[in-house]
Amino acid sequence: MRMLAHLETGAHTVDWAPDGPAALQLVITQSFDVLVLALRLPKLDAFAVCRRLREELRDDIPVVIYGQSPVLSDTLAAFRAGADDVVRTDIAPEELEARMQTLVRRRAGRMAAALLRVGELSYDPATLELRLAGKSCAVTPLTRRLLVRLMNDSPRVVTTEDLQREIWGDEVPEGGSVRSHVWTLRQALGHPTGLVCLQTMRGAGYRLIARNRSEHATRRRQLSARSKAY
Repeated sequence: MRMLAHLETGAHTVDWAPDGPAALQLVITQSFDVLVLALRLPKLDAFAVCRRLREELRDDIPVVIYGQSPVLSDTLAAFRAGADDVVRTDIAPEELEARMQTLVRRRAGRMAAALLRVGELSYDPATLELRLAGKSCAVTPLTRRLLVRLMNDSPRVVTTEDLQREIWGDEVPEGGSVRSHVWTLRQALGHPTGLVCLQTMRGAGYRLIARNRSEHATRRRQLSARSKAY
């Protein structure tokens, strides 16, 4: 496809999916700046993919839908599903690239004002940068989804079911476990002595709370004394 070849030869990293479910899986497990969907995707069309992104995964990634010759009903359905733009397949690659860059800039502008903070933990949605006490923390894309939900709701409890939907939508893959991502996140946050604590609320879910410096130091001393006692 001409538009794909143009993007690949430019300063872009391009990934490709053969059908709707595969496209959703890519968005869930990796980070992208923009999503370009064929109108008649196999297995799950562009409208369904877009609706799942917006309604189930609450993902605001810019979405462009393209079709051979989309009629008005297609265009309206695409916008109702949550698409940001609808274009024809024969669009000039340079125009498509310009439209994509505009959507990415708009999203970055919205995110710039949406820096998340819980105590000394901060997350920048525009750069995907996570920092704890000024130091960068590395997490996987799936774990990042879980963290963003917990930060948005902090200090309230988020149920395990809500976290599952946040990571995978309504279709949890076989072997999908919130617990494993919670464990990974706790290691990144320095559990159990970290400045930010991810608490298990038995029978309810999880919550993220901040410790101040004195609480942090007290917790470290308590754990140190306990280990010496053993």
